[in-house]
Amino acid sequence: MRRSYTVFFLCLFIACITAGLGFEHHFDYAMLIGTALGIFFLICAAFVMGKKRRKSKLE
Repeated sequence: MRRSYTVFFLCLFIACITAGLGFEHHFDYAMLIGTALGIFFLICAAFVMGKKRRKSKLE
C-alpha cells in the first residue's frame, strides 16, 4: 500500500487554517498561529512532492 504524505500534509494545512479561523475570537493569536502552522505543512507537502518526483526521475 502506497501512502501519500502530500495529501496528508495538505489536509493538515487546511485544518490549521480552519482552526485558526475558528478560534479567532477565543485566543489572541489563533489566526497567526494557524496560518504559520498551515504554511509549515504546505512547505512540508511541497518538499515531499519534490522528493517523490526526484526519486521517480532517477529510476
